[in-house]
Amino acid sequence: MANFTNWPVVALLFGVIFIFAFYGPIHRFLERANKIGSQGFEASSDSAAAQEKSATREQTVEGISSQADQLLRLFDNQLLLEGEKYIKADLDKRNITNPAERERVLIRLVSVTGTAALFERAYILIFGSQIRALQTLNARLLQKQELVPFYVAAKSEYQNIYSNYAFDQWFNFMLSQTFIIMQGNTVGITNRGREFLKYLIQEAHSVNKAG
Repeated sequence: MANFTNWPVVALLFGVIFIFAFYGPIHRFLERANKIGSQGFEASSDSAAAQEKSATREQTVEGISSQADQLLRLFDNQLLLEGEKYIKADLDKRNITNPAERERVLIRLVSVTGTAALFERAYILIFGSQIRALQTLNARLLQKQELVPFYVAAKSEYQNIYSNYAFDQWFNFMLSQTFIIMQGNTVGITNRGREFLKYLIQEAHSVNKAG
């Protein structure tokens, strides 16, 4: 993954603010959409008349905003407006003025910062023993039972944490984050797992966490 700190303010605005602060509104908006068509989102409704109204709105007639405008209004606040000015100025400074090139850069930035936000959340939740297990899996495949010693050692050291935390819960956390994959009893690390380990090094996050 590219160095997340190359564009710190852009990364902050796109990643932390967008992903965390507005996950709920985005999720609720997407829940209302039943499909994506050539005109954009087609929101679900309770009647044919409501669907016709929605289709009319999507055509962006005079005085009615586009679907993009409706989406952007979910994120209206002064901080984001200031961030938009900074991003536009920074793109101009880098001479990225062609609309297609701007789109490519911004899509990549959203992808990078979104991944970084996911990794930050995972780092908050993950235990040190799970990181050590990932490091070992980064070197070779393991049988599932070979991961038990990582769990047992952590449980012995952190008895309060592990009093109601079974091995399968410990193991399934890594599965739920798509850091590992299992075929039969063989466990391997995924590309996301490898990138997560690289991210910890890149951002100077300690791998010696509790748990």
